[in-house]
Amino acid sequence: MKVVANTRNPAFKPCQLTTLSVFPQLQRLAFENWQQLSQNYHNSDSSKISDITDGQRYKEIKSSVGDSLISLIVNADGAPIFKSSNTSAWPLMCAVAELPPTARFNVDNMILAAVWCGRCKPTISLFVKAFVDELLQLCSTGITVTLGDGRTLTFQVRVVQVVADLPAKAQLLNQLQFNGTYGCSKCEHPGVRLEIAPVRVYPYGQYQLRTTESVSQQAQEAEEIRTPVLILAIKTLFSNCLK
Repeated sequence: MKVVANTRNPAFKPCQLTTLSVFPQLQRLAFENWQQLSQNYHNSDSSKISDITDGQRYKEIKSSVGDSLISLIVNADGAPIFKSSNTSAWPLMCAVAELPPTARFNVDNMILAAVWCGRCKPTISLFVKAFVDELLQLCSTGITVTLGDGRTLTFQVRVVQVVADLPAKAQLLNQLQFNGTYGCSKCEHPGVRLEIAPVRVYPYGQYQLRTTESVSQQAQEAEEIRTPVLILAIKTLFSNCLK
């Protein structure tokens, strides 16, 4: 465990970020659950989707790296620590998709990568940096475990999904919030803000869908002029771990 920074935002609200290495946690999990991981848990009926391992994206990742796979479901969200305080904690956690649902979200099988604590929301580039840097290394080298009989198993590591509510999603993608102009992450609909209520609506119409190429281009433009372009300030830090 490492306290990375004690920092303050412009409003002088003290915050603290603590990071934990993912590698030893994944290695322990792989050693303790190697049989379940090697069984390639999935629904035997390919015509039905009952879990993430039945989805097209998961199957694409699995076909590209082989059966020995550890795919991570990443989650980040904030919650107040006390009802009477405005201090909140933001844990960055992972679950392993190859474990069956009954074991996947068991506290012993969850991976804690970072915790941001304070009276301000996380600075996302700082919050996820150590985690993403380590993930990129793991995506390159994988996880190797030595069993009791001397055999070794190597698992490839990928991120299959990042789960967050809309406010947290906007922060992780470094994009405008869902109720802002061009806040939709699916298309380039600007939305219309109602005068009778503080809400933004999206009347039906034909609008350009966002693509990886268009988002990357807008992110580059936004980075150069230091102003949001339709949606993003910089492209998502997780993009290289999702391949």
